[in-house]
Order: sequence, then C-alpha cells, then structure tokens
Amino acid sequence: MVVVLGMFFLHKTPRVMEVLALILTYAGLAVMLLSTVEGQHEFLALGAAMSFGSAVSYAVYLFVGTQVIQRVGSMRFAAYALLVSSFCCILQFFVLRPLDALRIPAEVYWISFVIATVSTVLPIFAIAEALKRLGANTVAIMGALGPVSAMVLGYLGLEEIMTGRQIFGAALVVLGVVLVTLRPAR
Repeated sequence: MVVVLGMFFLHKTPRVMEVLALILTYAGLAVMLLSTVEGQHEFLALGAAMSFGSAVSYAVYLFVGTQVIQRVGSMRFAAYALLVSSFCCILQFFVLRPLDALRIPAEVYWISFVIATVSTVLPIFAIAEALKRLGANTVAIMGALGPVSAMVLGYLGLEEIMTGRQIFGAALVVLGVVLVTLRPAR
C-alpha cells in the first residue's frame, strides 16, 4: 500500500525488485492466511475488513512518516509519534475507567514499564530510523515478516500446527524480503 501511495501522491515509480517483492510477499501472506481459514466463520468478513483498515492506516503512517522524517529527523518523529499515541491512550483511560483503576501493585507498574519500553518504545524508534535509512517501501515490505515470525513462534512456543501451505507462504514472504534487501551490483 505504501508503494501505491508513493505512486499516487509522489508520482514515484517503484523499482522492479520492489514490485517483485510485493507480489511475492502478498502472495505468501495470502497463502499463509487463507490456509488457516477453513469452514464458515461468522466474523471472517469483519476481521478481514479490520485487517485491511489496519494495513491502510499503517501504510499511511509509514508514508507520511518518511516525509516528516526528512524535515524533522527520525528521532524527533518517533518522539512526536509516542507523544501523540500516549496522549490518546491516557485520554481513553480517563474517559473509560475510574481513577481507582490506577491502584495496582508497584510490581505491575515496573513490569508494564519494561514491556512498554521493549515492545513499543524501542521498536518505534527503530522503525523511524529504518524509514530514514531504507525508505517506506522497503520497511513496509520487510514488515511482512511479522506474520511469518508470529506463525513460527506460535509453532515453537504454543505448539500450534504449521502446515506445508503455511511454510510455502512463509518462504514466499522471506524470498520477497530478500529481493527488496538486495542491492544492485555496482
């Protein structure tokens, strides 16, 4: 989606390797995800629509983020993103919860701090720096590794079943990411 946004708004033609990588990663994700859908599911359409909306909003974040980073730098952009998202989370808390909900053991605050730092703050700064160095197209394509790693971790840690089709789809995704990370010979 980032590539499409770049084509429409910046009149930027994607590289051949980016197009091939997109085809491979989207095909791989489709094979991976569709192989897990069996039978009829009441909320399949809603889930698909929500996933699509999430993908669009993330693509806009990467696309706009790359433009903003060129003006303010990656670290400042990440700090702004964290400030805005923190404000929204805190506002939501105060709208939906009573103040008594803040009365929890100190250990919970420390665990929450560590989890938030490792799984949210550091990745936001890393993605901002990746946007600066690699560009939105490459970062978006590399992001397709997320579902692959989730599938593998589910298999290894949660004893989830991994089918041959899912492995094939994951291989397509990895191949797409490898293609986009290759640099042309000089």
